[in-house]
Amino acid sequence: MRKLLDVSPGKLHAMRASRQLSFMRIGGVIYYDRADIEKMFVKFKTAAVK
Repeated sequence: MRKLLDVSPGKLHAMRASRQLSFMRIGGVIYYDRADIEKMFVKFKTAAVK
């Protein structure tokens, strides 16, 4: 996930804590739903300048 978003471990943790990024933790491993990530990209997308 860090590679996909190009963020630091602290930023990724902050995104989880602020509920910008949904996740589930199973046995100490954190998983992310691809559909949720795609929704986040659409939500924060900015318009291109012509």
